[in-house]
Amino acid sequence: MVEWLIATGADVNYYTLAHGCTTALYVAAQNGRTDVVGRLIAAPGMDVNLASHFGATPLLVAAQNCHLDVVERLLAAPGVDVNKGLTPDGATPLFVAAIKGHLDVVELLLAAPGVDVNRARRNGTTPLSVAVAGGHADVVQKLRAAGATEPHG
Repeated sequence: MVEWLIATGADVNYYTLAHGCTTALYVAAQNGRTDVVGRLIAAPGMDVNLASHFGATPLLVAAQNCHLDVVERLLAAPGVDVNKGLTPDGATPLFVAAIKGHLDVVELLLAAPGVDVNRARRNGTTPLSVAVAGGHADVVQKLRAAGATEPHG
């Protein structure tokens, strides 16, 4: 169906109300549909950073749900913003992976060019602070090795 829609010129960035005002890429990423994510990323004009009306990007929901293959696909997509945060909260894909203790996803995100390991939410919490609070020692170790520091303030 996705192939046919793309072939017939459907707007791949179209927002649907059926899933909370999101795009097809968002829904595919949230549900771990690596095949659909890959095809949508390859579609002409696809904006991989379009967020839902809640402000979450496809990369953020894939990281939150520990869809490792989808995270890999999205990180390889041209123009993906690894630091685009949940608006207005500011939580990034790295933050949500750290709070959930998803070590494999944290490792992928830390390897992404330009990732900000210390990007804080509006309330000042960082990926490191939530990993510490959650008792995710393996995630804490990886974040510190990547240069994460304790928040000050």
